[in-house]
Order: sequence, then C-alpha cells, then structure tokens
Amino acid sequence: MKKTKILTTLWPAIDNEDMLLNLYNNWVNLIRFNFSHANYEGSLKSLEVINKLNKSGKTNFWILLDTKWPEIRTGDLKEKNIYKKWDEFKIYTVKSDKISSKDLFCDYEYLQEDIELWQNVIIDSWLLSVEVLKKEKDWVLVKANNDATIWSRRHVNLPWVKLKLPWITKKDKEDILFAIENKFNFIAASFIRCADNVKEIKKLLKKQDCDTIKIISKIENQEWIDNLNEIVRESDWIMAARWDLWIEVPINKLPIYQKEMVHLARENGKIVIIATHLLETMIENPFPTRAESS
Repeated sequence: MKKTKILTTLWPAIDNEDMLLNLYNNWVNLIRFNFSHANYEGSLKSLEVINKLNKSGKTNFWILLDTKWPEIRTGDLKEKNIYKKWDEFKIYTVKSDKISSKDLFCDYEYLQEDIELWQNVIIDSWLLSVEVLKKEKDWVLVKANNDATIWSRRHVNLPWVKLKLPWITKKDKEDILFAIENKFNFIAASFIRCADNVKEIKKLLKKQDCDTIKIISKIENQEWIDNLNEIVRESDWIMAARWDLWIEVPINKLPIYQKEMVHLARENGKIVIIATHLLETMIENPFPTRAESS
C-alpha cells in the first residue's frame, strides 16, 4: 500500500473517461474540483463520469471540492497598463472619473485603513510590487518596485496585513452545500485563519446531517503562524498551499514553514498535502532535476 497519495486538479485536458482511467492507473488517488473556476453544470457532468468509473470497480477515486475564498482584485481596464520601475500611480478604492490610464482600482474598501506607509502591495502574484507613499480618503499613492504589464482583474495581496474580509463567502457556503448533495469526500477550505473557521464549517455540515465529509484546512496566508496548532487539531487534514503562501511570506521562509506544518500534522496524526510546483519540470521533461529528486 502506498502511503503517499497523489491529488490532481480536474481541468479540460483530463475531463473524460479515458484520461481519468489513465490517471488512476498511474497512481492518482484524489480528484480536486477547483471552485474558483468550476461551475455546477460542468461539475455534475464530470462527477457522473467519475461515479461511473468508481461503481464499475475500474477506479476508486476520492473527490475534493476546493472553495474559492474571499479575494481582492484590481478593476477592469480598457487596455493593459505598462509600468516601469519607480513609476508613481494611484490605487483607488472607490470608482471615480479621476482614475487615469496609469491608475488602478482595488475592490478592498479598507486598503487605506489597513496598509501602512512604506509597506508593499503585491499585484498579480508578484508580477508587480509597489510601495505605499501616501494615503488619502479614496486612494493610496504607490511607487512601482519593478517593470510590469498589468491586465484587468488581477489578484492583490497585502502581506502581513490582517484583512477585514469575511473568511467565508455566500458562494463558499453554496459550494459546500453542493459538495454535501453530491457526496464529496473532502472540502478544502481556503483562507483558514483560526480553529473557529473550521468549527463553522463543521456546524454547517452538522446542520445538513453530513458526517462523512472531511475538512482540509488550506494554509495560505500569514495569520496561520499564530494559530497553526489549533488549526491542525481541529482539522481532519491540512494543506500547505504554497502558491498563495509564498506571496504572503518571505520566500526564504517557505521551506521552513512547510516543514513546520508537516511536522505538526504528523505529530497530531493528520495527513498533510503539499501543493503547487511539485516536479514542475515534468510538464516538458521526462526526468526530474537533481533538486526535485531530493
């Protein structure tokens, strides 16, 4: 019995019976439905194929629903904005006719309140880093730390800022109900900050008389640092979601934090998932690099 399991995300290239069977025969155990992008109609069709394969005995897939989580994004642009290092521009938190072609809109209304002068704002997963120079009622003035080209609706991260976002949205709750109705095995709960977040999902499951779904807490922002022990104890599994986490914490600390999560999960008898950029070179190369093999 192989103790290490392989999780793969469902997307169009593998969303058919032949490919799913091929994946299972190559050791994939768990299929992830990413509800940052998935919809109910398409997911039901995919579930029908997976359930058919499972019932036939050809596969024994677990299925996981990954919630979207609250997010901060820039606004729509008529064309891409091109920034050069040291360029200064404004990030608005209210829609305004004063927004120039270089400026951006951000849908986080507490930006001026939560961010400090000289702190960095990360746009589009480190594609653009900016430093806050000045704060006003409707905007903050920032300076670009690097060259970048930015398009519409890009992610915005505020490292080391405790956000006033709700940790779970109306959509997340609807998606969890979808998972219950369709007998998913796991819910990967995004943006978990503390044990109370996990307890809230458990209450929702209990209210629906569901005692079969396990909760995987995704560790992907800096607030977990103070609350990791209680999160691990309250969760069934945890996931080190490295893509979002490396935006929030210094990249040199990421391996240390990952090892801490793995150690604590094992200490508490919990399974831990390491996600993102595992064997990235396998996309184009048949063999791992020396570093990957270690």
